[in-house]
Amino acid sequence: MKTLPRLLWCTLAAPCALALQSNETYGPPARSTPPPEHLPAPQMESVLDDSVPLPIPAVVEASDAGDRVVEPASGDPYFLGFAAARHYPPAGERIDPLLEAALARTFDDGRPENVSWGFVMFSRRITPARLDALRLAGARVIEFHPHYTLKVALGADALARIASLDFVRWVGVPRAVQKVHPLLAEQVSKAAPGDVLDVYVSVHDSDKNEKSEQIVLAQAVSVDPDGTQAEVAGFPATKWMSHGWQEARLVALGLDVHEYVDGIRAFRARMTKAQLEDLVAQDFVQFVEADLPIAPMAAPHEESTPMITTDRTRASWSGASSTSVIAGFADSGLETDHQDLGIWGWGWDLASASGPWNDENGHGTHVAGTIMGRGNANSSKRGNAPGLASWSAASRFYNVRIFNAAGSGSVSTSSVMNLYNTAITDGNGVVTPTPDLVSHSWGSTSYGGFIGSEADCRTIDNQVHNQAQLHVWAAGNGGNNTSGSLSQQPSAKNAFTVGNAIDYADAIGDPGTLWTGSSTGPAGDGRWKPNVNAPGRWISSANSANTTGYTDKSGTSMATPHVAGLAAQVMDHHTWLQGWPEAAAAVLMASATTKDNVTLSSPTATHLDNYGAGRVQAWRAHEPSSNTGWYAWTLDLTNSSTNADFTVSAGATRLVVATFYSESAASAGASQALVNNYDLWIDSPPVDTANNNTGEYFAQQSSIDNAEIRIINNPPAGQWRWKIFNQSTTGRMYGGVAVQVLYGDTTPDGTFDVAAIDPYVQPNQNVTITATATNPASGSVASAVFLDSTSSGDTLQSSSTTLDDGPVTALHNAWHGGRDVLLGDMISGDSKTATWVTRWATEGVKSFSVNARSDNWVNKSDSVNIYVDGTPPPLVTGLTSPTHPVNTWRSTGSVTFNWTQPGDNVSGMDGYGESWSTVPGVFVANTKDFEEGTSFVRVFSTGTYYWALKGVDNSGNWTASTVEYGPIKIDLVVPANVGALSSPTHTVGVQSCSTSVTINWTPSTDADSGLAGYAGVWDTSPSTDPTSSLNYGSGSVSATVSLSSSNTARWFHLRARDNAGNWGATRHYGPVYANANSVVTYCTAKTNSLGCVPTIGTNGVQPDKSNGNFRVTCSNVLNQKAGLLFWGYAPSATPFQGGFKCVANPTVRTPSISSGGNTSGNSCTGSYSFTFSTAYMNSLGIDPGDTLYAQWWTRDPAAPFTTGLSNAVQFTVCQ
Repeated sequence: MKTLPRLLWCTLAAPCALALQSNETYGPPARSTPPPEHLPAPQMESVLDDSVPLPIPAVVEASDAGDRVVEPASGDPYFLGFAAARHYPPAGERIDPLLEAALARTFDDGRPENVSWGFVMFSRRITPARLDALRLAGARVIEFHPHYTLKVALGADALARIASLDFVRWVGVPRAVQKVHPLLAEQVSKAAPGDVLDVYVSVHDSDKNEKSEQIVLAQAVSVDPDGTQAEVAGFPATKWMSHGWQEARLVALGLDVHEYVDGIRAFRARMTKAQLEDLVAQDFVQFVEADLPIAPMAAPHEESTPMITTDRTRASWSGASSTSVIAGFADSGLETDHQDLGIWGWGWDLASASGPWNDENGHGTHVAGTIMGRGNANSSKRGNAPGLASWSAASRFYNVRIFNAAGSGSVSTSSVMNLYNTAITDGNGVVTPTPDLVSHSWGSTSYGGFIGSEADCRTIDNQVHNQAQLHVWAAGNGGNNTSGSLSQQPSAKNAFTVGNAIDYADAIGDPGTLWTGSSTGPAGDGRWKPNVNAPGRWISSANSANTTGYTDKSGTSMATPHVAGLAAQVMDHHTWLQGWPEAAAAVLMASATTKDNVTLSSPTATHLDNYGAGRVQAWRAHEPSSNTGWYAWTLDLTNSSTNADFTVSAGATRLVVATFYSESAASAGASQALVNNYDLWIDSPPVDTANNNTGEYFAQQSSIDNAEIRIINNPPAGQWRWKIFNQSTTGRMYGGVAVQVLYGDTTPDGTFDVAAIDPYVQPNQNVTITATATNPASGSVASAVFLDSTSSGDTLQSSSTTLDDGPVTALHNAWHGGRDVLLGDMISGDSKTATWVTRWATEGVKSFSVNARSDNWVNKSDSVNIYVDGTPPPLVTGLTSPTHPVNTWRSTGSVTFNWTQPGDNVSGMDGYGESWSTVPGVFVANTKDFEEGTSFVRVFSTGTYYWALKGVDNSGNWTASTVEYGPIKIDLVVPANVGALSSPTHTVGVQSCSTSVTINWTPSTDADSGLAGYAGVWDTSPSTDPTSSLNYGSGSVSATVSLSSSNTARWFHLRARDNAGNWGATRHYGPVYANANSVVTYCTAKTNSLGCVPTIGTNGVQPDKSNGNFRVTCSNVLNQKAGLLFWGYAPSATPFQGGFKCVANPTVRTPSISSGGNTSGNSCTGSYSFTFSTAYMNSLGIDPGDTLYAQWWTRDPAAPFTTGLSNAVQFTVCQ
């Protein structure tokens, strides 16, 4: 620990520093050095003119193409500004008579110096030389005070010297009315004479001395994740009593002094209205204000986290990824028994309640659940930074309990802040560093008009600036008010203040709209607040009264921990932001989404007083993407300027530049909180590299705000430069600049689809409906996408979404009962789906419509029809089968059924259930077997069947009965083979002269449909399978057929067929030779000597061997002449003895016989005859099938060669 002087920095050509009186003891952490890419250019000395800054800023016309000054800065700068009023010294007055009178007194109150205090008004710039001149004139400079004065301690002898300095316009003191805060003045006017008023009394100089006493308020209590608690000595919560001369004087005036806060040189005390006049008459009293009571500033996580996309980013940066982020809060305690809040922690009970790790009020546990709830009891209610205080005893959460069970408390903000200033070592020697961020969901119960120079505001400002901590503060629940409704503490300039947006739709608007109860700016000095906005209406978070339960609370209290959780994420990701709260604030502002896509260009924009820079947006806050350029820098400036370059590539749609800086607290009661005016300039290409106070864009500048933001649409590509310029400064600032370059469409045109998983239901049957919104990859963030569903007559059963890190939400108990669903912010290329489960009790076609609305995307709508049908469909008619008539055998198992379906009343037919049996009365289960249609094919095996079907409509209603068809007769088994074929008339392969063929067989059988008959076919093929109609009855065992005469081999084919049409195997018989015309004559006879032609012939019977009665004859031969028959096995036509020999050799001769005829004379009455008897044929080996050729030879003495020859005969011997 060390004692540091309070420093005042001034500027002209070079910075200088003067030691200002302060005995405050504190140990601010050393600011870390960020990576080089996050450091701007080195500080540059600035040259300023010598004129005093004017109080009325210039009027600037802003444009995306560049800004233009319409009217220059103006106004009378010569006034002493306090919250209650300004005092303009009379023209020509250099010395205030009131100050002169005060210095003329003899002081007997124990003050260590015979001095009083006054304010030196400058007529020219404050410079190092002029400060030296003041000191030489006898002034002890303390601090800056608006409009442009320095507060000094001086003696009577120094007054004239100081007033005579050429740069001094006036030396004086505030009027009595200026020393009373307007809110206190109002309280005094309403107070009864005996009423006690709690006040802060700010004094000009420190009252701390060697007698000052530090009083312990509470000891530190640690808690481990298993719930183990332990009190640890050495790190108590304390307050101070100065026991100095000023405290003694206040007590002498009748005030009850109960605390001294040296950081802001103020006493906390109690007084009556009658004591006020004497109090403000004291020259050492600078300002008196009300010490206001404080209270908690009391949409589920399932919808609030997607609204800022922390449900996406916490999966990667939970607050524990770097194991370095330390956080804390001040609230009503924290119930670590809740399953979501098993943390490492340090706690102090400043409410004199049941301890820091109990929370009978419930507010603190709820807030903690939103910051860092683990989601163990319900993963969808996980907090924004669930990894905080989780990795070891070095990660302990700083919990300062300031409220009791009733939500009331009385503790100084200083006592709270002091607990965040020291790293704490537990009993095992494990050190928890001081917090990087602290969340505050509390504030004064009075709203509006707070300048930021009030005691608590000054305490907060010093805390942020000196301790390098981000203090995230709820704006308050004072309601929307154009004149400002902020609570006191969030009015502090260095506080990062959070407003409250709804995350559902109601009469005030869609999600993202400012809640009517959310406090708004401006602050009392005109500064815009809040800094950002977050969802905070009806947030469901941890319930302190139920270890696994959740409860709903509303207010900026609930919005603030969302921002704190996101800040922890960003610091977890970019560890260099730890210790640079101003840079973290700039990142959160630059990445925020403005309401309704508003373009911010002026510090007086209404949007800034309502929404600040916009609703925080985690995805853009974390890192660059394909559609976002991300830059951030830290600032450490003392009366100097700096700059840094960044690139805007072609196709950029929006440029956002934000800066936030912290500085020391204002002078007590000052008319404005800002002490140093550092302005943001934005220079488009080509940049001016020589100056830091040039650029095309400057309309965002403010002489009262320490936060500036500018949005430029469609910025040209090139190298840009931001510049921070010390317009009017007297001290050091720490700050940050963040730049976001957007390349996506800032009004993305997404797609939207509403569908039902099954739109056909019965009354009171659940139907699941989904609505899917998709943000195109070319789009920027689609902000607060909200689904507004419309339906009538239904009863919603549930609604849900799936968070980006996996949990499935349950929104049925959310706002609007889950009917309207917030998908939240959708990043580029993102797709999100909401699911509703609902039901209708009545029949009909119902409509479920959903409008998808957003702050900035092109609104969409879609709907789906739901068919609610509880009436069974009508039975089918005309059930038949074109393939299988009833009671008719068929040889195929594939049965086609056809029918007609009358129309269903609502939902239409879905399909049918079918079944079969071998007996009538088929049962059909209510199971769909095939889709809607009028035909079906069922395959059966052999047998007799009955088939039935019943219909079901799309809503699942089944017909009460079935329609049946049958009997269906099916025989898939072929008949038994026909037995072996035989013939009593024709031996196989043997020539027969009979054409009447008889075939006998053993009959076939059929066990199923029965034998229908046989098909028999004669042809010349040995393997024909008959397929023609039947020509023999089922009882036939024989067939006789008359064949045509032919020498051609023929076969008989016989096949059985049953009544179903099945063919059996074919039996074949053959070859069969049947020729009744096997005798033919050929060749030419030799004319005999009488001129007759001997003619061969037969007796006309068939030459069958078995009968043996075939005779070969010859007529027209000479009478009484010898002759013979010769035959052979081949024909011939060889000239022979004057004729032709018609039989080829070898030949067989029969015995010679006489021709007979007339016994006398020569005539042609002779004839011959020879019988081929069975014996003869046997003797010569003639067999059936042999073909013989025969010719008669006779004696003819008168003929040449004395012989005669007949023609010849050919015959085939048959059986």
